[in-house]
Amino acid sequence: MKLKFFLLQAVLLLSPALLLAQAQNDTQPTHSVFMTPIYNTGNGFDPYQLAFEFGYTYESEKATALAAGFLGEEDYQFTAQGIWWPFRWSKGRMGLGAKYNFTYFQELSITNNILAGFWLETQPVSWFSLKVNTVSLYKMRTIFAIRDTNPVLTNLTMGFDFSLHFYPFYWYEFYTAIRTHELFRYNLLGSPALCAGSVFHLSALQELGAEARVRYTDFFTNSAMFDSCEFALRLRWFF
Repeated sequence: MKLKFFLLQAVLLLSPALLLAQAQNDTQPTHSVFMTPIYNTGNGFDPYQLAFEFGYTYESEKATALAAGFLGEEDYQFTAQGIWWPFRWSKGRMGLGAKYNFTYFQELSITNNILAGFWLETQPVSWFSLKVNTVSLYKMRTIFAIRDTNPVLTNLTMGFDFSLHFYPFYWYEFYTAIRTHELFRYNLLGSPALCAGSVFHLSALQELGAEARVRYTDFFTNSAMFDSCEFALRLRWFF
């Protein structure tokens, strides 16, 4: 267990150096900022109904990076991610990446989520692409009510994100996905989200996206239970 955790930490710590080394040789990288208001139906364990995401992304042929924040009622988070793409071909690329998430549930708990794994993106035809990643997820959680007897609770599990993207018009994208981890949600393997969304490319410098997320617990068993729905509207600006 300690060895696996050390390897996850090593990948996480090395990723910024790898990204910087690759980015120095990149041409025409893309920078963007985004903001996302969110509505949650409140059926599940999430302590909020209204929330707000914001962040910055760096995208190039050889590297991807992201830093983002989340503000919700009694729920405050920060996420950082880096991906290095050493394997690239005409219709896709494959890389190694790591992600860190810090979650503070007010008066309840603090959680550190560390992920490391593989990312794949391929676009065999102009109107379709496939994006997949598989990760190891290490969770460290301190629950305030029991921290005197159990200071840190830990879990080591797997996770994945599988999405299909369709481009019927140059200005419009539609996608569907199943995810066990999201930008600000890191549950165990059996609690995925089913997602569908659209992106409208308003101009070379602006895009508007909308996404619906339906979340479940114990999804891969006979006792699968609906958890909650969430709706997000994302505005992004490129520079």
